[in-house]
Amino acid sequence: GPGLPGTLYQLGPKDLPKGRGFFMSAHEIGIAEVLSMAKLLGKLPQTSIIGVQPLEARKIGLELTPPLREALPHVVAAVVEALQELGVQVIQKRDTVLCMNFPLHKGL
Repeated sequence: GPGLPGTLYQLGPKDLPKGRGFFMSAHEIGIAEVLSMAKLLGKLPQTSIIGVQPLEARKIGLELTPPLREALPHVVAAVVEALQELGVQVIQKRDTVLCMNFPLHKGL
């Protein structure tokens, strides 16, 4: 089941549930369906899906909740690691950058 708010998840295509297969509109297509279509077309690259358990999934806002704010450095580290596993060279150009109104400090 879902973890506590702020829990970091890193999944691959095999970890996702199968797509529904029937949609009333293109707006209903989710990541599982996109990956299934890419696989059918023979164009599924190495994929890593990184997400965080939200505090409230139905509430809309512009600010990060405290659990998401606390998880953000771990999300950044997971993204950097996933990119490096793909052979991407990740270079930090500044000691501090601004991302979603949250300062990301060197050393994450």
